[in-house]
Amino acid sequence: MKKRQINFIDKQIVDCLILFTHLTSKFAADGIPADLAAKIAPHLQPIEYDRWAELEFKDELTVAEKKEKQALEESNMAVIEKVYQRLKDDYEIQAQIKKIKEHPWVRLIEEET
Repeated sequence: MKKRQINFIDKQIVDCLILFTHLTSKFAADGIPADLAAKIAPHLQPIEYDRWAELEFKDELTVAEKKEKQALEESNMAVIEKVYQRLKDDYEIQAQIKKIKEHPWVRLIEEET
C-alpha cells in the first residue's frame, strides 16, 4: 500500500474512529456528530484477502499461482485506491475529521503522543 494511503487511513480514519470510541459523550456534548463510521461504511469495498494470503504464505507457487497472486494484488490495490479516493473526496467525512482533530481534548491527546 502506498504511504499516503496508509497515513490517511491510519492517522485520519482509524484515529478518529478510536477517538469516538473513547470520547463519544464529550463529542456529543460539544455538538460533534457521532456518525463518522456510518458515513465511512458506504465507501468501503471488500478485497480478496483470503486467497491472496493463502498464496502469500505458500512455500512455493506455480507459475499460474504467481500470476493469480499478481492479479489479486493489482485488483486489491485498485479497490483500496478507489476507497481511499472516495473517503478523501467526501466533504462530510473530511469536515467531521477536521472537527474531531480540532477538538481541544484531541489536540491535548495528540500533543502528548
